[in-house]
Amino acid sequence: MFMSDDETVDTEMMSEAQLLGLVASDRLVYIRLLEGFKNETTSLLVKLNQDLAEINNQISVRNQALVDGGKATFVEQEAVDEEE
Repeated sequence: MFMSDDETVDTEMMSEAQLLGLVASDRLVYIRLLEGFKNETTSLLVKLNQDLAEINNQISVRNQALVDGGKATFVEQEAVDEEE
């Protein structure tokens, strides 16, 4: 069986539309991967900043204790969870 010119054009257009759909789907997956990476990186940076703040607080308490003659009172800092 032979296809008419109109049927051939419809098939080519459909194939192009399907190809564009596949490319769009691949791009969406890539964007979602990048978004997940960004979210993970952001949460890790928040955790790192909390840890650094806790370390700085302990150093400050220790240094003040050295100035005051060795009387140090260490305070545990409360963890603050960031909402996404």
